[in-house]
Amino acid sequence: LEQFLSLHKNIDRSVVQELSDIFHTGKLEISPSNVCSIYSVLKLLQISSLLPDIEEYMKENVCPENVLDMFEYII
Repeated sequence: LEQFLSLHKNIDRSVVQELSDIFHTGKLEISPSNVCSIYSVLKLLQISSLLPDIEEYMKENVCPENVLDMFEYII
């Protein structure tokens, strides 16, 4: 994990920890504050099985306040 984070300094450590937790708990906590970061890390790690859930969450939760943050991911 430390080696991965040192190579990808722009990745939030908490997001990587959340994704690590999913393999132990089977649950992923998605929120407006972490959805774009989670999506980016999933794409980077090529974990495509979770992408449809994240994309659906983004589509259902887009609003004027976060549309610019999510725009590049939704289309």
